[in-house]
Amino acid sequence: MTNSERYRAAFGHLRAPSDAAQRAAGALEHPTGLRRKGRRHMRPLIAAAAILLVLAGAVGAEASSGEISNLLAPLYGGSQTALVDHIGIPLDATVTDNGYTLTAEAVLGDRYHFMVVYTLTREDGEPIPQGTTVDTWEMTHFGGGGGDLQIIREGLPDHQMRLVESYGGRAPVLGRYYTVTMRDLIRFDEGDYEHKELIAQGEWTLGFALRFRDSTVKVNLHDTQVTGIQGGLHTLHTLEISPLGLYVTLTVPTAEYHLLNDMETGNMRPVLRLANGTLLDQMPRGGSGGHWTEGDEYAKAHIENSFSYPVPLEDITAILFNDIEIPLDLS
Repeated sequence: MTNSERYRAAFGHLRAPSDAAQRAAGALEHPTGLRRKGRRHMRPLIAAAAILLVLAGAVGAEASSGEISNLLAPLYGGSQTALVDHIGIPLDATVTDNGYTLTAEAVLGDRYHFMVVYTLTREDGEPIPQGTTVDTWEMTHFGGGGGDLQIIREGLPDHQMRLVESYGGRAPVLGRYYTVTMRDLIRFDEGDYEHKELIAQGEWTLGFALRFRDSTVKVNLHDTQVTGIQGGLHTLHTLEISPLGLYVTLTVPTAEYHLLNDMETGNMRPVLRLANGTLLDQMPRGGSGGHWTEGDEYAKAHIENSFSYPVPLEDITAILFNDIEIPLDLS
């Protein structure tokens, strides 16, 4: 199965349900723990609601669903995002320039990762040339992370294409008012990435609340010990895993810290075993970090990896580190 096929399978359920508009309107009219009536005095009401949320423990609300950012989005000229189950649906997050319209369709995320699905539509109904991509792309960063942008054409009419933006980092995603800017549509000839053809000039900027319900499951790894490639013992403490990525805390020999989550040797790179027997070991983005003081024999460390496409938790049966396989029950 190609990555494009995986994206189609994974994001098929992200289409808004038939009653999404009604559910979204209801969610905004009666958000959890808050009630808003009318729009005449929205600015003071939003400010007051934010203060009440802070006093009530708003950090938890922001971390779990981006509730504060959603309330404040109109103050920054952005769109609010309704929660439908675990998925965020940006409301009226759309912009048109030079005959092309970019629309934010859905948001999926966890504590350290998120994905946003966009649709680009050519308004005159003519086909968007095959191979078209975005020339420059700027996104809000949350510190210590990075992202990528995938183009999907399969299953769509010729005048549309889907853009899937993904992000992963070593710091939690907080302060979720989000902006993204894409400039110019271009195309490269096959195998020639030095000469680009301009398809359409334009600048598409969207601002919206990056709102989703965290789908992370935390697993105790019970201090499982794994031998590194240089013979040192690595002790695994906890695993936080969602359909988008994973985050592991562990203790490692300071002398082997530089080999942690190593792309070349594979040392301590997490590998997932799926229910069909497939091993998922090609995670496109990842990193590690840690701290220790001079003279320490061991360092406290973490590993972060993002998946190429959403992986249902019920499909994951085990995680492997080097020669150790740890069964998982995430259903």
